[in-house]
Amino acid sequence: RGFGDEEERRCDPIRISMCQNLGYNVTKMPNLVGHELQTDAELQLTTFTPLIQYGCSSQLQFFLCSVYVPMCTEKINIPIGPCGGMCLSVKRRCEPVLKEFGFAWPESLNCSKFPPQNDHNHMCMEGPGDEEVPLPHKTPIQPGEECHSVGTNSDQYIWVKR
Repeated sequence: RGFGDEEERRCDPIRISMCQNLGYNVTKMPNLVGHELQTDAELQLTTFTPLIQYGCSSQLQFFLCSVYVPMCTEKINIPIGPCGGMCLSVKRRCEPVLKEFGFAWPESLNCSKFPPQNDHNHMCMEGPGDEEVPLPHKTPIQPGEECHSVGTNSDQYIWVKR
């Protein structure tokens, strides 16, 4: 090979612990946001840890991993990222939480960048279904209702109608 020839990129094992055991175990860089190294992707992924722990979407971790360490197969030469539908589902559930804390949905995760669905034209991962768990929200106290504490954390309050 001559100097500067693009070497055929092979699939590499996923070394980011957050993205291991999610249904695939190899990736190819650069990822879908331009990182050349898994260490750079991991650094960016850690900024989402509080949102993952918050639990706004059961698909969030898989979605982020599919962007930052997309699936790789030796059969095709492009990384396989998320489908637009999974992105929209995660965004619908997590963007309000981000906004509540003063953050915007990242432009790098713009759902229009991802194929709408996995079909013969585009390969993408649809991911696990999002369990439709009701989002935590504040319920205003109605007349005749009281809020009683059963502990010190706000999630340990119960509504009692009397």
